[in-house]
Amino acid sequence: TVWKHVTRHPANYPRDLDAVTTRIAASPASGTKGLKPAVLKLMRAQESLNTAFNKALSEQSSSADSAGMLTQYAMTDDPDMILLALNSTKDISSDANKRVFLESVAAGALRRQDPTLRSAFFHAAATIHSPGDLRVVLVAAIPYGHGDPDVSLAIFHAVRDQVNSDGDKRVTLVTAVEQGLLRNSSVRDAFMSAARSIDSSSDYASVMQAVFKQ
Repeated sequence: TVWKHVTRHPANYPRDLDAVTTRIAASPASGTKGLKPAVLKLMRAQESLNTAFNKALSEQSSSADSAGMLTQYAMTDDPDMILLALNSTKDISSDANKRVFLESVAAGALRRQDPTLRSAFFHAAATIHSPGDLRVVLVAAIPYGHGDPDVSLAIFHAVRDQVNSDGDKRVTLVTAVEQGLLRNSSVRDAFMSAARSIDSSSDYASVMQAVFKQ
């Protein structure tokens, strides 16, 4: 069966693993009759995919390889696979590669308004040390705050607690204002808390000017 083969012979390249995961995600109940057998088959397939994925990921020789594999895995657009990929972001050593990966999966992780995926996405973002790379990821998440206020809250909490550059704080907050994210009191309160974490008077003034223009 597919899942036995995957466990014994894990894919050596991201495109191979992607082909297998896509096949299983697209037709998990193939060859089964009834809901219960279909669910059991999918669970067994997912277990084997997890085993194969972790083995293949551990054998990647570079951060770029790891990021490429995670991206291919998440691009199946299956929530469980996206979650697995997000939880493995720690295996990417480069902030730049983490940024590229998280930009790629932002839509799949955040458009569903799923608290588990949302938490995993921002937890992965918190492992980025470069303020510039983190800012790019947070800005990529902003459009999904329109449908899910908890995304907006997570962005502003990250700006306050994790972004250590006033310039990157400013860019993220001004972008949020310009995209109309300040739509309720809790989001506005989180925004102001993030703004007050800016030490530079000029950057803080720029953020406030953006607010007053709205």
